Order: sequence, then structure tokens, then C-alpha cells
Amino acid sequence: MTPEQKAKAAERLKAARAKKKPAENKSIAKNVVELDEEDFFHHENVKRWIKTQTDLQTYLKKQVRNNVRHANSKLNTSKNYVQQMRQYLREGIWLSLFAGEYMDILLKEPAEWQMEDYEDVRFIMGGRWGTGYRLIEEPNSICFEGRGDFYDE
Repeated sequence: MTPEQKAKAAERLKAARAKKKPAENKSIAKNVVELDEEDFFHHENVKRWIKTQTDLQTYLKKQVRNNVRHANSKLNTSKNYVQQMRQYLREGIWLSLFAGEYMDILLKEPAEWQMEDYEDVRFIMGGRWGTGYRLIEEPNSICFEGRGDFYDE
């Protein structure tokens, strides 16, 4: 191409880019797209967290192959967290109790729980009896209060 042809092509390309509409995030929920960029749960932040977790999964898969202790459970936790983040981007509802790039922020703290909603429960852990609390509406949820309260029977 001659320099004149290159200049004309560059002008045409510039005009075509100017006519192009901004990208619409149709695959992301509207309430997530409408968040401010400074918001903690902005979709760009969540996409970065997903990338970090998928990079972490490649490392954990190598550890699983080398039979490193607890690597399989860490890998499954990471996969579930990525699945929950992708569902958040699709539907706009955050399901996980944790947030952040490395799941390091707990969103619901035990201080917010009301004791009248719980009942006392005895359970066995590691061959020893322990006590805890169970949410009355959700029978499968157990709050381990005082892990040192185990006793032999």
C-alpha cells in the first residue's frame, strides 16, 4: 500500500469505529451492570476474581495429581466459588458467604445471628460428642459454638 492509501484506510477505520455503539453486557444482570465502578461487587471486580480462581485451580489440579493433602477439597471449594460468581453475573444475586479474590471476606458474621432462632444440638465429631446450635428453620445447618466443648461418652 502506498502512504496515501494507508492514510485513507486509517480514516475509514477511524470513522467506522466512531459509528460503533458501546458494548452492551447482555449476559450480565442489569443490577450488576448499573453498579458504580467503585462498588465492591462491580462486574469487573468479579471477573478479575474469577480469573484469579481459575488460575488457582490449575495450580491445585497439579497438587491433586501429586496427592498433596487437602488439595482436592481446596480445588472443589474453588470450583464452587467460581460457579457462584458466574451465577451472580448472570442473575445478580450473590449466593456465597464469602467474597473477594481469595474468598477472604466473610459476609455474614455469627454476631448477626439471633439465639432465639436456634436450638441446642448434640453431635459427634471425630468420635467425641459435642454441643452446638441448629437453626430451627434449616435443620441441616449447625453452628459450632465453642469447639473445645467436646467430651468422651
